[in-house]
Amino acid sequence: EHLAVGRQVYHCVDNISAICAAVNGYSGQPHMAALANMLCLVSLRARTSKYYDYVASKANCSDLPSRPRPTLPAHPTEEEEAAARAWDGEYAHQWEECFGEGTGFVRLPTDQVIFPTYEQWHNPASLLPLREKDARATKQWDRDAARARAQREGKRKRS
Repeated sequence: EHLAVGRQVYHCVDNISAICAAVNGYSGQPHMAALANMLCLVSLRARTSKYYDYVASKANCSDLPSRPRPTLPAHPTEEEEAAARAWDGEYAHQWEECFGEGTGFVRLPTDQVIFPTYEQWHNPASLLPLREKDARATKQWDRDAARARAQREGKRKRS
């Protein structure tokens, strides 16, 4: 469950704004800022060394699992089946080239990946080990954040 702790983590990113936010730990866009803060705090908690590399979208090996496989019709032609087999072979080749044995990369099974809870996403500081006075400040921050959320939701309902 702690395979990433103390490791070097290599990120292939095809979005310059995302790299800047991750490296700097902030962004002018609220959602990007929240993600950058979370990434920094998780990295601090796990004591990882992060490396970012810009990669053009079509060459981004991190996107391999999300690239859609060509869908075959109910009764595919030989050409359609051949195209699907070629795609499978190319995918396997690219995957092996990027992440195969000897590259040093490890792919975690999804049941071993631990994602932050809803509360941790909205209070990333809760991921850090805290001293007693920090814990009191965090509890106050939680109360203030809950109050602000309730006020925002109240305004939305009235609109």
